[in-house]
Amino acid sequence: MRKVLGAGVPHIVTLLSKDFIVLVLIAAAIAFPVAWYGLKSFYKYAYRDQPKLVGIGTAGAITLFVAMLTVMFKCIQAALANPVKSLRTE
Repeated sequence: MRKVLGAGVPHIVTLLSKDFIVLVLIAAAIAFPVAWYGLKSFYKYAYRDQPKLVGIGTAGAITLFVAMLTVMFKCIQAALANPVKSLRTE
């Protein structure tokens, strides 16, 4: 609907991707303590070393990057689509 009213592609991509990025960050905030606890208990029995935060942070950064890449690709694809075809079927 925003495209019909004249919104640009960057504006549409920003609006759509902002919600998904927040959801990925919330999921990461839930997963990091669980992963830290699991790694800490596993390392206690298997290795003498302690888990590093760098590994968990790197995994979170890669997850965020892949999510952003996927969402941006789909948002750009939707923003460049012809809105007349979508409105005709609704």
